[in-house]
Amino acid sequence: GAGAGEPQKLVTTLYEGNFFGELALLEDRPRNASVVARGTAHCVYLEAGAFRAALGAGAFARVMERHRAAVARNIRDRVAAQRRKSLETAKKKCSERRQERLDRRRSLEKARPSFITTNRVERRRLSSGQQLINKYLVLGQLGKGQYGVVYKVRHTETREVFALKAMDPRAAGGGRERRAMALEATRREVAVMKRLRHRNLVAVWEAIVEEDGGGGGAAAA
Repeated sequence: GAGAGEPQKLVTTLYEGNFFGELALLEDRPRNASVVARGTAHCVYLEAGAFRAALGAGAFARVMERHRAAVARNIRDRVAAQRRKSLETAKKKCSERRQERLDRRRSLEKARPSFITTNRVERRRLSSGQQLINKYLVLGQLGKGQYGVVYKVRHTETREVFALKAMDPRAAGGGRERRAMALEATRREVAVMKRLRHRNLVAVWEAIVEEDGGGGGAAAA
Protein backbone atom coordinates (compact mmCIF):
# COMPACT_ATOMS: atom_id res chain seq x y z
CA GLY A 1 0.00 0.00 0.00
CA ALA A 2 1.08 3.62 -0.48
CA GLY A 3 -0.36 7.11 -0.46
CA ALA A 4 -1.16 9.09 -3.56
CA GLY A 5 1.92 9.66 -5.65
CA GLU A 6 4.04 7.35 -3.50
CA PRO A 7 5.69 4.21 -4.87
CA GLN A 8 4.05 0.89 -4.00
CA LYS A 9 5.60 -1.09 -1.12
CA LEU A 10 4.90 -4.47 0.38
CA VAL A 11 3.28 -4.26 3.81
CA THR A 12 2.75 -7.94 4.58
CA THR A 13 2.04 -11.31 3.00
CA LEU A 14 -1.25 -13.12 3.64
CA TYR A 15 -1.70 -16.89 3.71
CA GLU A 16 -4.58 -19.33 3.95
CA GLY A 17 -6.88 -18.43 6.85
CA ASN A 18 -5.76 -14.78 7.06
CA PHE A 19 -8.28 -11.95 6.81
CA PHE A 20 -8.08 -8.27 5.92
CA GLY A 21 -10.17 -5.10 5.64
CA GLU A 22 -12.07 -5.49 8.93
CA LEU A 23 -10.68 -2.34 10.54
CA ALA A 24 -11.80 -0.20 7.61
CA LEU A 25 -15.35 -1.50 8.11
CA LEU A 26 -15.35 -1.28 11.90
CA GLU A 27 -13.91 2.21 12.02
CA ASP A 28 -15.66 3.36 8.84
CA ARG A 29 -12.53 4.64 7.14
CA PRO A 30 -10.96 4.11 3.72
CA ARG A 31 -8.65 1.18 3.19
CA ASN A 32 -4.97 2.12 3.37
CA ALA A 33 -3.73 -0.92 1.44
CA SER A 34 -4.65 -3.05 -1.52
CA VAL A 35 -4.49 -6.83 -1.71
CA VAL A 36 -2.99 -8.42 -4.81
CA ALA A 37 -3.25 -12.16 -5.44
CA ARG A 38 -0.26 -13.87 -7.01
CA GLY A 39 -1.71 -16.92 -8.64
CA THR A 40 -5.07 -18.61 -8.10
CA ALA A 41 -6.77 -17.70 -4.82
CA HIS A 42 -10.15 -18.42 -3.24
CA CYS A 43 -11.36 -15.48 -1.16
CA VAL A 44 -14.55 -15.40 0.92
CA TYR A 45 -15.89 -11.91 1.53
CA LEU A 46 -18.73 -10.07 3.23
CA GLU A 47 -20.42 -6.90 2.11
CA ALA A 48 -20.11 -4.01 4.56
CA GLY A 49 -23.72 -4.29 5.69
CA ALA A 50 -23.54 -8.04 6.22
CA PHE A 51 -20.25 -7.70 8.09
CA ARG A 52 -21.63 -5.08 10.48
CA ALA A 53 -24.76 -7.13 11.08
CA ALA A 54 -22.86 -10.35 11.76
CA LEU A 55 -19.87 -8.88 13.56
CA GLY A 56 -20.42 -5.35 14.77
CA ALA A 57 -18.00 -3.33 16.83
CA GLY A 58 -19.09 -4.85 20.15
CA ALA A 59 -18.97 -8.45 18.93
CA PHE A 60 -15.63 -7.89 17.24
CA ALA A 61 -14.23 -6.34 20.39
CA ARG A 62 -15.30 -9.40 22.37
CA VAL A 63 -13.66 -11.72 19.83
CA MET A 64 -10.45 -9.70 19.92
CA GLU A 65 -10.50 -9.67 23.73
CA ARG A 66 -10.80 -13.45 23.80
CA HIS A 67 -7.97 -13.64 21.31
CA ARG A 68 -5.78 -11.31 23.39
CA ALA A 69 -6.57 -13.31 26.53
CA ALA A 70 -5.65 -16.55 24.77
CA VAL A 71 -2.41 -15.04 23.49
CA ALA A 72 -1.55 -13.65 26.94
CA ARG A 73 -2.30 -17.01 28.56
CA ASN A 74 -0.12 -18.77 26.01
CA ILE A 75 2.72 -16.33 26.68
CA ARG A 76 2.38 -16.79 30.46
CA ASP A 77 2.40 -20.56 30.07
CA ARG A 78 5.51 -20.46 27.89
CA VAL A 79 7.30 -18.07 30.27
CA ALA A 80 6.35 -20.23 33.27
CA ALA A 81 7.52 -23.37 31.47
CA GLN A 82 10.80 -21.69 30.56
CA ARG A 83 11.30 -20.55 34.16
CA ARG A 84 10.59 -24.05 35.45
CA LYS A 85 13.05 -25.47 32.96
CA SER A 86 15.70 -22.89 33.89
CA LEU A 87 15.13 -23.55 37.60
CA GLU A 88 15.38 -27.31 37.11
CA THR A 89 18.56 -26.86 35.07
CA ALA A 90 20.05 -24.60 37.76
CA LYS A 91 19.10 -27.07 40.51
CA LYS A 92 20.61 -29.93 38.52
CA LYS A 93 23.85 -28.02 37.95
CA CYS A 94 24.00 -27.03 41.61
CA SER A 95 23.42 -30.63 42.65
CA GLU A 96 26.07 -31.84 40.21
CA ARG A 97 28.59 -29.29 41.50
CA ARG A 98 27.79 -30.24 45.10
CA GLN A 99 28.19 -33.93 44.28
CA GLU A 100 31.41 -33.20 42.41
CA ARG A 101 32.83 -31.38 45.44
CA LEU A 102 31.72 -34.22 47.70
CA ASP A 103 33.24 -36.85 45.42
CA ARG A 104 36.47 -34.86 45.19
CA ARG A 105 36.65 -34.52 48.96
CA ARG A 106 35.96 -38.23 49.44
CA SER A 107 38.57 -39.04 46.83
CA LEU A 108 41.13 -36.88 48.61
CA GLU A 109 40.24 -38.37 51.97
CA LYS A 110 40.54 -41.87 50.54
CA ALA A 111 43.82 -41.06 48.83
CA ARG A 112 45.23 -39.32 51.91
CA PRO A 113 43.79 -39.87 55.37
CA SER A 114 44.03 -37.12 57.96
CA PHE A 115 47.59 -36.17 58.84
CA ILE A 116 49.25 -37.58 61.91
CA THR A 117 50.99 -35.50 64.56
CA THR A 118 53.80 -37.04 66.63
CA ASN A 119 55.56 -35.21 69.47
CA ARG A 120 58.78 -37.21 69.65
CA VAL A 121 61.58 -37.80 67.17
CA GLU A 122 63.51 -41.06 67.47
CA ARG A 123 66.59 -41.60 65.34
CA ARG A 124 68.58 -44.81 65.32
CA ARG A 125 71.00 -46.62 63.10
CA LEU A 126 70.18 -50.16 61.96
CA SER A 127 72.71 -52.95 61.70
CA SER A 128 72.59 -52.46 57.93
CA GLY A 129 73.85 -48.92 58.44
CA GLN A 130 70.58 -47.35 57.33
CA GLN A 131 69.05 -44.59 59.42
CA LEU A 132 65.56 -44.94 60.90
CA ILE A 133 63.56 -41.84 61.87
CA ASN A 134 60.57 -43.01 63.89
CA LYS A 135 58.86 -45.40 61.42
CA TYR A 136 60.58 -44.04 58.32
CA LEU A 137 63.56 -45.86 56.83
CA VAL A 138 65.90 -43.42 55.09
CA LEU A 139 66.58 -44.55 51.51
CA GLY A 140 68.66 -41.57 50.45
CA GLN A 141 69.07 -37.82 50.55
CA LEU A 142 67.07 -35.68 48.09
CA GLY A 143 68.26 -32.23 49.09
CA LYS A 144 69.67 -30.02 51.81
CA GLY A 145 68.83 -26.53 53.03
CA GLN A 146 70.07 -24.04 55.61
CA TYR A 147 68.88 -26.05 58.60
CA GLY A 148 67.09 -29.01 57.11
CA VAL A 149 67.58 -32.10 54.98
CA VAL A 150 65.05 -33.77 52.67
CA TYR A 151 65.24 -37.55 52.66
CA LYS A 152 63.61 -40.21 50.53
CA VAL A 153 62.05 -42.57 53.06
CA ARG A 154 59.86 -45.66 53.24
CA HIS A 155 57.28 -46.23 55.95
CA THR A 156 58.19 -49.47 57.70
CA GLU A 157 54.56 -50.57 58.10
CA THR A 158 52.75 -49.39 54.96
CA ARG A 159 55.84 -49.67 52.69
CA GLU A 160 54.82 -46.37 51.11
CA VAL A 161 57.56 -44.02 49.95
CA PHE A 162 57.60 -40.39 51.11
CA ALA A 163 59.80 -37.33 51.05
CA LEU A 164 60.71 -36.53 54.66
CA LYS A 165 61.96 -33.06 55.49
CA ALA A 166 63.97 -33.18 58.73
CA MET A 167 64.64 -29.78 60.30
CA ASP A 168 66.78 -28.91 63.32
CA PRO A 169 66.44 -25.27 64.46
CA ARG A 170 69.78 -25.57 66.25
CA ALA A 171 71.42 -25.85 62.84
CA ALA A 172 70.47 -22.22 62.19
CA GLY A 173 73.16 -21.18 64.65
CA GLY A 174 73.09 -17.95 66.63
CA GLY A 175 71.48 -17.45 69.98
CA ARG A 176 68.31 -18.72 71.57
CA GLU A 177 66.18 -16.04 69.85
CA ARG A 178 67.34 -17.08 66.38
CA ARG A 179 66.69 -20.74 67.12
CA ALA A 180 63.22 -19.86 68.40
CA MET A 181 62.53 -17.97 65.17
CA ALA A 182 63.69 -20.96 63.13
CA LEU A 183 61.44 -23.30 65.12
CA GLU A 184 58.47 -20.96 64.66
CA ALA A 185 59.11 -20.81 60.91
CA THR A 186 59.16 -24.61 60.84
CA ARG A 187 55.86 -24.80 62.70
CA ARG A 188 54.25 -22.28 60.35
CA GLU A 189 55.40 -24.28 57.34
CA VAL A 190 53.96 -27.49 58.79
CA ALA A 191 50.70 -25.71 59.71
CA VAL A 192 50.29 -24.44 56.15
CA MET A 193 51.02 -27.86 54.65
CA LYS A 194 48.47 -29.47 56.97
CA ARG A 195 45.72 -27.33 55.44
CA LEU A 196 46.61 -28.24 51.86
CA ARG A 197 44.20 -30.85 50.54
CA HIS A 198 44.50 -30.80 46.78
CA ARG A 199 45.41 -33.66 44.49
CA ASN A 200 47.86 -31.46 42.56
CA LEU A 201 49.78 -30.27 45.64
CA VAL A 202 52.19 -31.96 48.02
CA ALA A 203 50.25 -33.09 51.07
CA VAL A 204 51.51 -33.71 54.60
CA TRP A 205 51.15 -37.29 55.79
CA GLU A 206 52.69 -36.88 59.23
CA ALA A 207 54.17 -34.01 61.22
CA ILE A 208 56.77 -34.93 63.83
CA VAL A 209 57.61 -32.05 66.16
CA GLU A 210 59.81 -32.61 69.20
CA GLU A 211 59.00 -30.06 71.85
CA ASP A 212 61.70 -31.01 74.37
CA GLY A 213 64.85 -28.95 74.57
CA GLY A 214 64.32 -27.08 71.31
CA GLY A 215 64.84 -30.29 69.38
CA GLY A 216 63.93 -30.94 65.79
CA GLY A 217 60.99 -31.60 63.57
CA ALA A 218 60.09 -33.59 60.51
CA ALA A 219 57.26 -33.64 58.01
CA ALA A 220 56.57 -36.59 55.74
CA ALA A 221 54.84 -35.58 52.52
